[in-house]
Amino acid sequence: MQEKKGKLCMVKEVREVKSLVPMIYLYIASFGYDLLLATKNTFFVSQVTIMTSITKSNRDIWILFLISDIMIYVSEFICFIISFAFGRLKKFRSMDGRSKRKAGTLTRIGFGMLCAVTCCLVACLMESRRLSKGGMTTTMTLVPQFVLVGTTEGFVEGGLGSLFQCLVAKSMWSFEESFTEIVMGTGKLLTIPVVLFSSSWIKETINTSHLNRYYLLLGILNAAFLVVFGYYSIRYAYKEAWPEDELEHPPHQPDSHQENDDNEAQPEDQGNK
Repeated sequence: MQEKKGKLCMVKEVREVKSLVPMIYLYIASFGYDLLLATKNTFFVSQVTIMTSITKSNRDIWILFLISDIMIYVSEFICFIISFAFGRLKKFRSMDGRSKRKAGTLTRIGFGMLCAVTCCLVACLMESRRLSKGGMTTTMTLVPQFVLVGTTEGFVEGGLGSLFQCLVAKSMWSFEESFTEIVMGTGKLLTIPVVLFSSSWIKETINTSHLNRYYLLLGILNAAFLVVFGYYSIRYAYKEAWPEDELEHPPHQPDSHQENDDNEAQPEDQGNK
C-alpha cells in the first residue's frame, strides 16, 4: 500500500527509528532501579514513621530525605569531575567526543546500579538488626540506605537522559522525555507483582513484617538487572547506532541519473541498429 501511495521511508529514516532498540534493552535493564525508587517512597517512609512514633521526632523524615537529595547533587558533581579528568588523559584523547560520552555514561549508570544493589543489602541488614532488637532503634540506622539511594539516583537518572542522546539519532531526541517516563513508569508498576509475590512477608505493621527479606529479594533483582545492563552495554558501547547511509534512495526506486543515462543510451542503440 505504501508503494502505491509513493510514501516509502528512506533507509536512513528507518535506521534512525531503529536506533531506539538499544535504548529499549538498556532502559528495561534499569527496572531494578525503578523498583528501588518505588520502595524509597513506600517502605523506607514506613520505616521512618514507625521509628519516629517511638522517638516523637517528626523532623527525622525530612532530614533523611534531605540527605538523599544532597547525595543526588554530590553524585552529579562527582560525575562531572570524573568526566573532566578522563578527558584530559592521553589514553582517551584519541577517542571522539561521542564515544567518550557514551562509554562514560554507561559506566556511570552501571556504577549507580551497583549502588542500588548495595543499598538493598544494607537496608536488609539494618532491618534485620532492628527486628532482632524488638523494633527498638533510631532513625540514624537508616542514614546509610538513604545515602545510597540518593547516590543511585544521582548516577542513574542523570545518565539515562545523556545515554538517550548518545545512542539515538538526533531526529528522535524530542521523544526522550516521553520515552523515559513510559519506561520508568512501567518499571515502578512492577512493584505490584513483586509485593504480591512477597505478600507473606508484609503484614499490617512494620514490626510484624519481614522487610529484610523483601529488601534481599530487591537486591537480587537489582543484581540480575545489573548483569543484563552490563551485557547490553558491552554490546552497544562501540556500535554505531545510526551509521551514514550509502544509499540516498530506496532500493526499489532507481536513481534519476541512472534513468537519464538509460534514456540517452536508447537512441544510440537504435541508430546502431
